[in-house]
Amino acid sequence: MITSKEREYLRELAKRYSELAHADINEKKRKNWYAINDLSGAAKPVFINHYWPLALNEILPQNSYKCQDQTARQFESYLKTKMFYSKELEDDNVLEPVIYSQQVFGLEDYEGLERKIERTDNDTDESGAYAMVPVIVEDSDIEKLRMPKLTYDKETTRLNYEQAYDIFHPILTVL
Repeated sequence: MITSKEREYLRELAKRYSELAHADINEKKRKNWYAINDLSGAAKPVFINHYWPLALNEILPQNSYKCQDQTARQFESYLKTKMFYSKELEDDNVLEPVIYSQQVFGLEDYEGLERKIERTDNDTDESGAYAMVPVIVEDSDIEKLRMPKLTYDKETTRLNYEQAYDIFHPILTVL
């Protein structure tokens, strides 16, 4: 459950994010992306740097987050990460004044077909490199494939949207 203190904190983060999204520099970035997509000679090179999740944990360590609720922390992480890219890295990603509510869905890739992953013996915390073991090896293995199953939880998705709307509207557009 997102506390009122966390809601207020998220609203403050959203206000700072919205200010960046509406800043002149952000509009210049947007126009440059239009020039790139239009194949215009006026386009300038862009800088985009996205840290991997492990590196991002060094930049924004877990103890830097104020929200305890999992959903609130996801919103906090999203806003902090985007603002870090914009303010600290000064990258050329355009900040849109939008936040996304979580859609709840599931995907069973191929019914009864289990992915196999091999890890080294010393990879005890499962954070290192691994090898995916192919499940389709011989021609006859193609018979193992089935249609993927997609499920969608409409009610929980609606509740997630309403919660995000309650927190962020009218500061950000909730999608």
